[in-house]
Amino acid sequence: MEKKKVVVGIDLGTTTSCAFVPYNGRLENIFHRQNRWYCDSVIRITPAGACVLNVNTSAHAKQLEGKACVYEAKRLIGRKYVDVKEEVKKNQWPFEVFEGDDGYAAIRVSLRYRGSDGKMIEEKRELYPEEVSAYILRDMKERAEKLLDCSVDSCVIGCPVDFTFDQRKRTVEAAVLAGFNEENISLYPESTLAAIAYAEEYDIEATKPRVYLVYDFGGGAFNASIVRRNGSKYETIATEGDGNCGGKDIDVRLMKVIREDLEDEDYEINENRLSKMKFACKQMKELLLTNGSYEMYCDYVRVVNEDDDYPVKRMTSAAMDAIARPVIDHTLYIVKRLLNKTCYTVNDIDYVFLAGSSSKLNGVRASLERLFGAEKVKCDTACLCESAIAKGAALVSFKEILPVEVVDEPPIHPIVPPRPLIDTMPYSVMIKTADGEVELVPKGAPMNHEFYKYVFPSSTSNSAVIEFGVRYGDALRYVGSISIPMNPQKAVRVLPLRVEARMEGDEVMNVYVKNEMDSSVTYTVTINLSMNEEEKMEAIQQSIAMDENMKQAIKEELRTAIQAVYDMERYGGKLNDRAKRREWQAVVKQSQQCNSVEELEVLKERMEIMKSEL
Repeated sequence: MEKKKVVVGIDLGTTTSCAFVPYNGRLENIFHRQNRWYCDSVIRITPAGACVLNVNTSAHAKQLEGKACVYEAKRLIGRKYVDVKEEVKKNQWPFEVFEGDDGYAAIRVSLRYRGSDGKMIEEKRELYPEEVSAYILRDMKERAEKLLDCSVDSCVIGCPVDFTFDQRKRTVEAAVLAGFNEENISLYPESTLAAIAYAEEYDIEATKPRVYLVYDFGGGAFNASIVRRNGSKYETIATEGDGNCGGKDIDVRLMKVIREDLEDEDYEINENRLSKMKFACKQMKELLLTNGSYEMYCDYVRVVNEDDDYPVKRMTSAAMDAIARPVIDHTLYIVKRLLNKTCYTVNDIDYVFLAGSSSKLNGVRASLERLFGAEKVKCDTACLCESAIAKGAALVSFKEILPVEVVDEPPIHPIVPPRPLIDTMPYSVMIKTADGEVELVPKGAPMNHEFYKYVFPSSTSNSAVIEFGVRYGDALRYVGSISIPMNPQKAVRVLPLRVEARMEGDEVMNVYVKNEMDSSVTYTVTINLSMNEEEKMEAIQQSIAMDENMKQAIKEELRTAIQAVYDMERYGGKLNDRAKRREWQAVVKQSQQCNSVEELEVLKERMEIMKSEL
């Protein structure tokens, strides 16, 4: 592959990561062609290595089942175990955090998989947070190389201003492990990079000195920074923040509420599905940015029988705002503390730039507009909220005239390189013969492997027909077949057929069938495993199907009003007593099952009386 001097601008985030590269004279987001601005900072450890997960949909979130997923590693990177013990207790991580041999926080995951002999194997795997970051950086590096059709070994990575020497050192180590050249790795302050990206969009014609406030509310931490600009020179002069105050902490508060509500209904959380619950709550929070309400399918609880339905929890945007309010208020306190520290007033700030995915929360912009004025607050929810740091990092290298202070790069001593990055099969591929079904490609198996099985044709036919199917759960969908000429006079068990499969992505499978009696003859067929248009339409219709028996508008309005009263008191912290909470929940549940307008009006009046008695 050709090698060019290309620099990748990277935001290595706690919950999501992003990268930009120069492409055809402009900057291109390497994930934009997948209709996304970022990738999830989540990996799943597999028997053969690890893979970066895409968990932005409920279907993809199924990959999070078990205890082999690792996320939010940025909160642990370069930190001593004694310094993170309290944080580990607070977070509901499915993996174990322990003290490594060097005293730093390390990660241990549990694997359970079927070996080549068919027996189940249980294994523990240990790694450092920088190894997790290395997988994510390598994924972005490979995406950039695929887009540009050349190899790259240079990057600019955004780094929190308050990162310690050890945290910066291990971030550089992660980049080296990912394949970047140590001499071509630069760390820049995240706040400065975000200011550069926003200024390029909203203040490009500025001729006088500017003072920007960067409100960086990411998934794992919050930082407020004052960035001073003079022409093309940018400098972060002060930063205040909280490394334990991010969108993730809102997710934890939401998880606590959902867990309490489910336990009030006598459900038990399946601890092996904590990751799934966490990302379901994250998805609920994000969808409530643009929807008045959302219903979560709680398939992370234990059910007595497999046929039992999982519960559904409904949340309104108003309830979500109430849950997020204490965290948002804490960020505003930090902003005011920063202004006092630097002796700046709100009038001295020219613009407030919102970075980080959590800055899109409904209450954030409204609060900042009340403090600074609506005309000063710039919030690009379509792009820069999630990608400002990465775009700013790419601009630093793309526009070499930008003088920006560089964070000192510590010397590195790389640890053992991570195992190869691999993709896994989202479903299983089955072989169907006259003797029955045989699994050819197991679900969750690495795609870059070759798979094979021996099958025996029927002794009474002149040809052996081997059918292939894709299994989703209990459903088996036929996708193709191959016919092999056979000699019926030969004994069946003397003529086994070796069926080999080699995957091209998760949609195309090349099949090779060999007769063990004549290895020079190979029969081949290419099978498309993806769904046809009719099947896709059916799947889409099923996923967006709405309840055919929607209640009349007046009934729904009354139910919504009853739910709103409950949400306001529950998430405002006035229903901490379990017995009282159950009493309120019983009224809400009764309203959901009630089919009479008159009865709903009585329930609404009852709810108002209960509210007055608090």
